Amino acid sequence: MNSVLQCIFATELLMGYFLSGDYISDLNNKSPMKGQLAKAFVSVLDDALKPTPASSTRVLNPSRFKRQIETWAPQFAGYSQQDAQEFLRFMLDGLHEDLNRVSVRPRFTYKDADVDKLSDVDKARFAWHRYHAGNCSLIFDLFGGQLQSTVTCHSCGHPSVTFDTFWDLSLPIPKSSGDDPVSKCSLSDCLAEFAAKELLDELYRCDNCKNKVRASKRLQIYKCPEVLVLRETFILFFIFILARSGC
Repeated sequence: MNSVLQCIFATELLMGYFLSGDYISDLNNKSPMKGQLAKAFVSVLDDALKPTPASSTRVLNPSRFKRQIETWAPQFAGYSQQDAQEFLRFMLDGLHEDLNRVSVRPRFTYKDADVDKLSDVDKARFAWHRYHAGNCSLIFDLFGGQLQSTVTCHSCGHPSVTFDTFWDLSLPIPKSSGDDPVSKCSLSDCLAEFAAKELLDELYRCDNCKNKVRASKRLQIYKCPEVLVLRETFILFFIFILARSGC
């Protein structure tokens, strides 16, 4: 929790929202936590910003916030070691629910077959607006992105494209060569590995040729969030502020 809070406190776009008081008008009293998690977070933030005399040492006590987290996600009760990225994900999800501007999520009557007829651009736009219609908070505005998944049939070459919302990404670590088992890799290497084509283990039923065939799949970031949360295959995680044009 300590490392997660430090990263969140360093996220200027989010801190500006809370420190300005803009969050107050977004508090959702119909959320599962009735806005209490967001209020507890602001309390921790206020305590962290209180001036401390140079001659003294102050310890931040986030116990109220932790109690609200435990209510929202009981698996974090107690003081056993937890995965920082998982804690971050549940915390952001809870804050999102408390600050969601949508009180009643809409119902949709569309047919998947009609969506499949759309162009990729329109399909991406439809998927994004469908999700945003029920999830409208500054938390999602900052941390929400969109993935494009393309499955290509090896028989007829037909690509099947879908779009999904994401809040964070788990990046693989590229395998080192046999000659250099301790080789280093950069963030760009990990992103390239994430976006590389992979052969599906099981046969894929192609919507175009109607056969079960070999196929490959590729994931790409279609819409980059303002704050991109990346995690490699171990416990560590990273938060990067990225310009949309740079993704």
